[in-house]
Amino acid sequence: MREISPAAPSEQIRQPRCVAFSPNDSRLLIGFAGGVRVWDAATLQLLREVECDSCINAVAFNPNGTRFVSGGDDSTVQVWDVSTGELLKSFIGHHGRVNAVAFSPDGSRIVSGGENRSLCVWDARDLSQSTQRAGLFAAVTCVALSPDGRLIASGSSDHTIRLWDAFTGAKLAVLSGHSGRLNSVAFNHDGVRLVSAAEDGTARVWDTLARTEIKCLEGHAWAARRAAFSPDGTRIVSCDNNDIVLLWDAHSFKLLEKIKEKQRYAYLTWSPDSQRIVGVSSGQGELYVLNVEDMRLKKFEGPEGFVTSVTFSHDGSRLASGSYDGIVQVWDAAEAIQIAKLEGHKGIVKSVAWSANGKWIVSGSEDGTVRVWDADSLHQVRVLGGHSGVVHSVAVNYDGSRIVSGSEDRSVRVWSLCAQSGATANVIREFHLAIDDHGSVLHLLTQLC
Repeated sequence: MREISPAAPSEQIRQPRCVAFSPNDSRLLIGFAGGVRVWDAATLQLLREVECDSCINAVAFNPNGTRFVSGGDDSTVQVWDVSTGELLKSFIGHHGRVNAVAFSPDGSRIVSGGENRSLCVWDARDLSQSTQRAGLFAAVTCVALSPDGRLIASGSSDHTIRLWDAFTGAKLAVLSGHSGRLNSVAFNHDGVRLVSAAEDGTARVWDTLARTEIKCLEGHAWAARRAAFSPDGTRIVSCDNNDIVLLWDAHSFKLLEKIKEKQRYAYLTWSPDSQRIVGVSSGQGELYVLNVEDMRLKKFEGPEGFVTSVTFSHDGSRLASGSYDGIVQVWDAAEAIQIAKLEGHKGIVKSVAWSANGKWIVSGSEDGTVRVWDADSLHQVRVLGGHSGVVHSVAVNYDGSRIVSGSEDRSVRVWSLCAQSGATANVIREFHLAIDDHGSVLHLLTQLC
């Protein structure tokens, strides 16, 4: 194990606010209260540190990994050269904290969102060019970017949706129809349609080309919390605050299924093949799967404890879940049949992840361990010990050669795993961090690219 402290012993521990990997996994960014540190993701050598007079809330790489953008409490959006650490541009336009930043898929634009009720679109190619600023008159409650990166949709507390040109920053349309605060907006697979859910109890489908409402999906008696297209664009699922899940045909808008199970769903996700929807109830933490072909709703029988996390295999055929009973369970996602119980943890399983190549299942637990399971043989291959507190979050890169874990012990660990056998695993970096007022790393990474 090699340890390189991110801070000198005499330096006050600074709170990390955001983490990002470069698109090719070669670099790692960590934003702090006061700067950003750039690490070599292979050797985990600290390459450089850029200092700021602000707390950094968001960081993102451009598509080729040569630049990164940061947003902070000082209202600025800053662009940096990854190789030299040189500040290339400070964009000024927000009048409050910047909470989110992102590059467009082609790297030509930067989108930022802040607390001053505005979205800003910046030209990332000509850094001397001024920004297009999108002023809003109400708080932004949800945003979405079209698959081609050309459109931004934002939902607001003023009951409206705004469409923006992601290249020019121009406001293209204000979509009116809802009579309550927007809770979610989502594009379909080609970006031609948008679905929204609001406090007025409706989900609405919009034509993003004609910029008109196509259909109001009525059926919820309470606030609609979320609506989303299936990955193939043929179905829409919506849920509300009264334990109702509705499934719609995305072309005819016919209501296909109304599910009332006397439980509110805390989590809904589509399978990658668009054939199933999996929900986790917020009341009992139980797992349910709806097969959209025959409208069969099945409860996953077997969990003895509240389900805390769930993840699909890359092909959508299987699920892994973690629960209060300390067990990782593997399921046939189509039939809701338990395939295996992976036992070993001595406490609540807080997080599970499935490597994109399908080889490993990784779990983190209240017992302070990270465990690696062979997804084919369903046997435990490694126990990664070292954390002295609850492991709240785990993530694994595409080929399963790197695992990242975040713990209540104020540390983030990066593990090198033998991608073929899992036989050897070493900590190749340990960051001692302070995350929040409770000293916990609660959400480390949602995806490694």
